[in-house]
Amino acid sequence: MRIYGGLHELIGNTPMIKMGNIYSKCEIFNPTGSIKDRSIFSMLEAYCQKGDTVSMASSGLSALSLAQIGASMGINVIIVATDNMDERFRKKLASYGAEVVLVPSEKGMKNAILTAKDIREAVYINHFEDPLCTLANRDYTGVEIWQDMNEEVDIFIAGVGTGASLTGAGELLRSKNRDVKIIAVEPEESAVLSGKKPGLHEIPGLGAGFIPPLFDVNLPNEILTVSSETAVKTSREMRRCYGLPFSISSGAVYAAAKTVTENSAGKKIVALLPA
Repeated sequence: MRIYGGLHELIGNTPMIKMGNIYSKCEIFNPTGSIKDRSIFSMLEAYCQKGDTVSMASSGLSALSLAQIGASMGINVIIVATDNMDERFRKKLASYGAEVVLVPSEKGMKNAILTAKDIREAVYINHFEDPLCTLANRDYTGVEIWQDMNEEVDIFIAGVGTGASLTGAGELLRSKNRDVKIIAVEPEESAVLSGKKPGLHEIPGLGAGFIPPLFDVNLPNEILTVSSETAVKTSREMRRCYGLPFSISSGAVYAAAKTVTENSAGKKIVALLPA
């Protein structure tokens, strides 16, 4: 029996579940329910001590991860988001002790980032640019996948939000098997990685509307796009089939993985499901 010292000690070692012909690394089993726990904890561990205050711009899963892990580590959290943040989500963040600062949505996330940077009493962390986020996914997510699969991975599929998870885990897998095929997934309506213009979509966590600094554009062999409609439909199907509350972003990755299986008989295909 192992006794844990806090929520942050439960991060990682998420299960690999075989879903049809796809081996799915299910990050929903992280303590706050997403892969963001890995990068958020790596930054807090590196830059903060108990009693410190940290600020970050986010309106999604990274914010929730920061609020919960920060509470577990005794770190004060300030989250800056646009004022179109869902009221229920804002209250959820506040329930973990996080202070939520809202800025005008018409000025976008860039304004939220500048506001978070300007909070003098806080240590600012940037999950879009900090290389620690990539390293966390290389040294942990990637290693876990390689070990889970008994060192046999032919195809690796992951979505791109900040780019840290695909780049980090992909680098590790490529270092172990130079022939591994790496496939990036992005929203069809905002296929920036595919050379198209950014647009509105309904896949939270994917498709930032720009090429994120942490994304290694030379790493993927292929980029697949998935429509918001398909991602939503697939996530619902996954819930019914597997009994787990998979997110729309996981629906997008799994939908892409299913298209890959059609022409990849006998291949070990791993999908990184972020939440």
